[in-house]
Amino acid sequence: LYEDTPDQAKATIDVKADMEKPHPMDRLVCGDVGFGKTEVAIRAAFKAVTDSKQVAVLVPTTILSLQHFRSFKNRLSNFPVTVDYINRFKSAKEITETLKKLAAGQIDILINNAGISMRAAFKDLELDVIRKLMDVNYWGTVYCTKYALPHLLETNGSVVGVSSIAGYVGLPGRTGYSSSKFAM
Repeated sequence: LYEDTPDQAKATIDVKADMEKPHPMDRLVCGDVGFGKTEVAIRAAFKAVTDSKQVAVLVPTTILSLQHFRSFKNRLSNFPVTVDYINRFKSAKEITETLKKLAAGQIDILINNAGISMRAAFKDLELDVIRKLMDVNYWGTVYCTKYALPHLLETNGSVVGVSSIAGYVGLPGRTGYSSSKFAM
């Protein structure tokens, strides 16, 4: 294993301290690629599991959900922890089975692509679905940027917007998804 960077060690300690408080944690761990954010997340998830909690890890892309699934699974392979994932590469049947296992307490850590979607013609659309899509796909992006902004300004960092092509060209039957990506 690698030696923690000073920032990674501090983040791990701070997250653990937050998790031991009586109220929900409100912390964003920021860092460039390769600076150990996933390791901090794995440690936090492991602490939650050892405290008899289930963990949902939300990631912004399908590929990242697979990468995190493999990282969490490999890192925790020596412990009695069950890790699974949901993303668009799983069939509806596989997703249903995973959710049943989650509800039954058979999954400790679920890696989930947070860029949720829905498939419906506009005439069949429930407005609550659009609201949920906007909450995750649009407002999730806004809040992450908001909380990262002070650090980005301090370090002369950048905000880079990455969205689906659906934000430029609507996808038939994907009204809610396309509108949330266009809003970004």
